[in-house]
Order: sequence, then structure tokens, then C-alpha cells
Amino acid sequence: MVVACPIIIDIVDSRNLPDRIDAHNAVLATFTTVGDLFTAHRDVWPTVGDEFQVVYSTLSHAVMATGLVRLLIGEEVDLRFGIGHGEIRTITESQAGPIDDGPGWYAARDALDHAERMQAHGHPWLRTWVTMSDQADNLSQMMTRAHLTTRDHIISRMTSRERRITAAWLSGSTQSEIARKEKMSQAAISQRLVACGATAIAHTQELLERGQI
Repeated sequence: MVVACPIIIDIVDSRNLPDRIDAHNAVLATFTTVGDLFTAHRDVWPTVGDEFQVVYSTLSHAVMATGLVRLLIGEEVDLRFGIGHGEIRTITESQAGPIDDGPGWYAARDALDHAERMQAHGHPWLRTWVTMSDQADNLSQMMTRAHLTTRDHIISRMTSRERRITAAWLSGSTQSEIARKEKMSQAAISQRLVACGATAIAHTQELLERGQI
């Protein structure tokens, strides 16, 4: 077994999408794009229904990748993420994808179910949760949950342009480069990043990465 961060991804309200095939392709394409910044331990693959799975080596990369996917994929496809942390193992490989189990995957399923319950009961903006199989990491778990709750609320309030600007900035584009593309001034981009909460997301993500979680 290897200790990693498996993620179960669910398309929210998928039955009401106008084209589920396009939605599935969008999920796969967006994770591929994000993979240029955060290399997955195992690339995303579809499983059953409208669920997908992906594995990252560290929790900080799992957190940052899911946030960037939400920003990039657009508002047409709404995703929910259950991030686990713990030991995982591959039981068998198949053409459809690997069949895994282990405490890390059980934790990811628990996290996804919890996110769905919270979304339905007083936290409509919440899309991401984390569960760590090792209770010794409870402090890291609580800190990450606090970040995810705040991050998802910030993203849910962004306009389409703000999501696009934030995604470009978090992906490494300079404010000047974004300004030229958006036909705005660099000062306006700087002000927008602060006002929409992008700088807050970047700061807390940097703290998580420094913590080597």
C-alpha cells in the first residue's frame, strides 16, 4: 500500500445537464490542464455513473488542484469533491480503470458524502471536504476543512470573469498578461483579485503548501 490523497469527483445535478457527454469530456479535459501544474499520482479516470477518481501524492496538491478545476471548468458543470488521505492499493487493472481499495478511498467516500450532506443542509456553496484516515493528523484535517469551507464560499460568489482571472493568476500568469487578455488595466486586475477573494485563496494555499501537508 502507498499513502496518498485519492479524490472522488461527482457531477452535481448531472441528470439536468443538457449534454452529459460534453460534461464528462469537460471534466477530463480540465483535470488534464490542471495536471500541467499539479502532477497527479494517478491521472483522472471515470468510474460509475457521473463519478470520477484521481489520486495526488500530497494533500496540498489535492486541495489546490480541486480549487483550480472549479475555477477553470466554468459554471455549466458543477463538481463536488471528496478528498481522502491514507493508504490505498490497486486490486486489479482493467480497461475501464484501476480497481482500488484501502483506508484512503474509504475516507474519500466519507468526505464526498459529507460534502453532499452539508450542501443540502445550510451550506449550499460547499463543494469540497476532506477526511483523513489517520486520526493523528486531526489538526491538519481541521485546518484543511476550514480552508475548503472558506475557499468554496469565495469561488461560489465569483463572476465568470473573476473565476477566469483567478484561474489564470493561480496558474502562473502575471497580472500584466491577464490584463492584456481581458482588455483591462493591470491596476484593475490587481484590484479585482483582492476584491473577489483570489488573493485570500492564494495566501491560504501557500500556507498549506509550506506545511507540507
